Amino acid sequence: MPHVDDLFDGYFRAANKLRRQREAASVGFGAYLGEVLVRNLDGRWHYPSFLQTLIILVSRDSRRGELYWYVLVGGEKVYVFRAAREAIEKTGAVFSLYELYQRYARELSSRPGEFLRADDYR
Repeated sequence: MPHVDDLFDGYFRAANKLRRQREAASVGFGAYLGEVLVRNLDGRWHYPSFLQTLIILVSRDSRRGELYWYVLVGGEKVYVFRAAREAIEKTGAVFSLYELYQRYARELSSRPGEFLRADDYR
């Protein structure tokens, strides 16, 4: 995971000016971060409802979907696509996806009795 932050420093500093590349990269890295949280911290994806999907589709704001698409980790919403976009815009030196992951891992390990399994979110 620290290697992802390294990518933001070099390649994305130059590509950050191109909006389409930035948006595509934020979706890719957000999905990667989400899967890391799901597989390692027993997170669970939350997908938009039918109505929320319609709102996303008719919205002129390309970031609208970030509100409805997230990962639940220990009862907390993690907006992975917003985090990836922020990491790309600020570069890995300023905003680290690895540190975001580590924060949730530390938080969950400090309260093992309170940890909710992914099935509890249904």
